[in-house]
Amino acid sequence: MIRLDKFIRCHWFRFSSLVLAILMGCHGRGSLLTWNSLAQEIRSLDAFTLDLSTPDSVKARAHYMTGRIRELSGKSDEALKEYLEAVRLEPGNNQLVIKVVRSLIVEGNWTQCIDLLEKSIKNATPNAEIHAWLGLAYSNIGKIKQAQEMSNLALTMDPSILISYQTLADIQIRLGQTAQAQNTMDLAIAQEFKEYNKLLALIEFIENVSQSEAWSPQWTQPRMTQLLKELEFYIPENSILLIEIADRYWELGQPEEALPFYYRAIDQFPSLGVRRKKMTAYFMENQRWDEAMAMLDREEQIEPRNPLWRVTRAEIYIQQEKFDLAEAELLDALVVDPQAETVYIQLAQLQFNQGKLDQGLDSIRAADEKFGSDFDRSILAAYIESNAGRGPEAVKFFETAEELATQEARGPLNHVFYYQMAMVYEKAKDYVKAEAALIKSLELKNNFAEAMNFLGYMLADRNIRLPEARVWIEKALAAEPDNPAYQDSMAWILYRQGDYKNALSWILKCQKGMPQPDPVIFDHLGDIRWKLGQKELAIEAWNEAIKLDPENKKIRAKIDGPGL
Repeated sequence: MIRLDKFIRCHWFRFSSLVLAILMGCHGRGSLLTWNSLAQEIRSLDAFTLDLSTPDSVKARAHYMTGRIRELSGKSDEALKEYLEAVRLEPGNNQLVIKVVRSLIVEGNWTQCIDLLEKSIKNATPNAEIHAWLGLAYSNIGKIKQAQEMSNLALTMDPSILISYQTLADIQIRLGQTAQAQNTMDLAIAQEFKEYNKLLALIEFIENVSQSEAWSPQWTQPRMTQLLKELEFYIPENSILLIEIADRYWELGQPEEALPFYYRAIDQFPSLGVRRKKMTAYFMENQRWDEAMAMLDREEQIEPRNPLWRVTRAEIYIQQEKFDLAEAELLDALVVDPQAETVYIQLAQLQFNQGKLDQGLDSIRAADEKFGSDFDRSILAAYIESNAGRGPEAVKFFETAEELATQEARGPLNHVFYYQMAMVYEKAKDYVKAEAALIKSLELKNNFAEAMNFLGYMLADRNIRLPEARVWIEKALAAEPDNPAYQDSMAWILYRQGDYKNALSWILKCQKGMPQPDPVIFDHLGDIRWKLGQKELAIEAWNEAIKLDPENKKIRAKIDGPGL
């Protein structure tokens, strides 16, 4: 039978610590971090060699725990007093001294650390950890020689003291002794660590020092891989290591090594959304569509009401040119969340690219009804209307976009905007406004070659103000002399001016530089050859244009009729 007084005496410290923790929590200071920290302290202090027949030993632990509570409550000064009192009562307890030193290091109190450690060396039995921590403290206040002496002494006493290897390597790195630092770290790596915390600390240290320009990745990578392999042994002990190992393989540029660990981690920890998204992005970048889809299925199981998964599936289907499936996913995304505003324009863009012009407009109208007019949607609607041959409607949408941007700062009124606006005006045959938009574009960017070429070509195509048109095209060519589109414009202005021989030279140069055949270029080539009397070659060129644009009635008329 256990005597009650003995039970109370043996378990007093554990019980009193828990009471303090509970009281702190009751007063509104508790948190998960606080509870975890206290629990760790309680477990680690229980592991001390307890001499409970000595009142000072019990009191020392009580003061230490009181100090921890003060520290976790943000009362650093009060905590320090409690720590120092704990060490005063039990100066020979190396474990207690080290715990106090660690708390002081967090506060950056190196001077007090050194004082405690130096006294401990005098008052206690020789201890490798005490010397190691003193070496670290000396290093941090610039006493390099003393730091090296203490660290080497600690390693003589216990070659597995990791902190001393780190201190020595850090000093060597600061002194520019990269080779010596690497040799020191190799000695550390050669040790057999029986705790994963030490392995993690060594891995983190190598990660930090390897960021130095003098540190060779050829040295770092194989050693990191070796340590990560060793760390795998401890996964059954702590499954959080799955994440640690996976993250580090990923950072080493070894994603294929990381993936198995990520898979095991996400099976155990559903909250790892960032890692799942990272895996999905990796699979998409490498066109591993099935694996990306499987990750999206996982996400949907966790967040079934999040439209992002369907939108991402749509992106994958678009990459695979499965446009109907992509459209179905976007429509489903809007069923899941009708307030997902950006999905409407994605859907409209997809429908526009598929030639489903009216459906695209319907998607834009649905968004406008829910959220009001929008700059980007108005521009897309303008393009849809323009491609549908409804010029006036296209112009209205572009002007709405300009008005929105002007009044509400909801879009960029830059040189590109006015260039695109000019394209819509030109297609609607409103040449005055098209020219004004191009001039505005060039005011915003005076070396904008595309706008200069567009303006020159538009004048040449209408056969007006040809000298001015030629100046604009020459400016565009000066900026980009090898641009085939600008070379075609020069050919066309020369054609308009009656210089057919030089026009032919420019159009042939343009044809060589075109990445793929273009019906407009063949049409111009036919016109120029006809004027030069090369009628058979002209008809041959127009026939090539018809192959590329079978519905072009103007070119067909040239072939079937009397030419020009």
